[in-house]
Amino acid sequence: MLRRKDSTTRPGHIPVSSLFDIRDDSPEGPYFSLPFAGDAVMRLPLINKGMAFTHEERVMLRLEGLLLPKVLTIEQQCARIAKTYRGLPTPFAKWCFLREVQERNEVLFHAVLAQHLEEMLPVIYMPTLREAVLASSSLPVISRALYFSARTATANALRVLRSFPLTDVRLVILTDGSSSEVGDVGITGVAIPIGKSSVYVQGGVSPFQVCPMAVDVGTDTPDLLEDRHYLGIRERRLTEEAYLEVMDRIVEAIEVQWPRAVIQWEGISRVSSCEVLHRYQHRLPSFNDRIQGLGAVFLAGVLRACAMMGVPLSSQRYAVVGEGVQMVGVIAALRHALAEEAAS
Repeated sequence: MLRRKDSTTRPGHIPVSSLFDIRDDSPEGPYFSLPFAGDAVMRLPLINKGMAFTHEERVMLRLEGLLLPKVLTIEQQCARIAKTYRGLPTPFAKWCFLREVQERNEVLFHAVLAQHLEEMLPVIYMPTLREAVLASSSLPVISRALYFSARTATANALRVLRSFPLTDVRLVILTDGSSSEVGDVGITGVAIPIGKSSVYVQGGVSPFQVCPMAVDVGTDTPDLLEDRHYLGIRERRLTEEAYLEVMDRIVEAIEVQWPRAVIQWEGISRVSSCEVLHRYQHRLPSFNDRIQGLGAVFLAGVLRACAMMGVPLSSQRYAVVGEGVQMVGVIAALRHALAEEAAS
């Protein structure tokens, strides 16, 4: 239920957003409290329900005449979206279509994804996401994320964070577009944290507490530097101290604005991902899915196998085959577990 209400809050209460809040002071249950009405409601994807607004909500929020008179439930809208989705010719076309749905109606986007997760997961994330970020000039403009450049980060990173409409962020998924998996894709790498955030929401993370973030520190990919339609900064990628200064300012601002947030370093090159993990590990909780996530999954499998055989980890010989940050994570997890076993 969405209602118009004044924007006053209880002492100590952190509003969900600078634009709206979720209140629980009604006997009818929780509801969205909005200080505005009319067309502005439909232009806010996080709360827009499209034709699912009831007749009561349409009157209360001054939406009469702005929508077709018929009311369609979220389930009915999901069926229409799924039909259109299945009629598209390629996975990339389907990815673009779902991106458009999320840009205008995030309520519907998450609902249709929940209903068809097995079918749509390979499209909103890998492997289709790889094709999307490599499309560069064909990639649609995405407003769901928060963007930094070197200039805005060093000038006033906190001011940039305060532009984001969600106030109680608990998870920041941050990329610099130097992905070790798909290569240096520059600002188009923003699609990676957005895709990952959609996966997390399906796992139970609140969409009101996630911030996909892209830091544009340039690119070293010749095709992007020469592409006049490329949406990012067409300059060589910052490295070493200049790069770390940008990240320092952003991390400092996150500590102030969202002190309970965790940073996930996503789509970052092998060198940079290891460096930022070590640099900020004592500043605030952070992790890299490609390093620690894969390492944890690998270790869980090995521990279970050893338990089933009734033997310790140290009784086995290990050969780690592969390259990149994934193998760094696997080796680190295994070494840590072997050290713990030896100390016990």
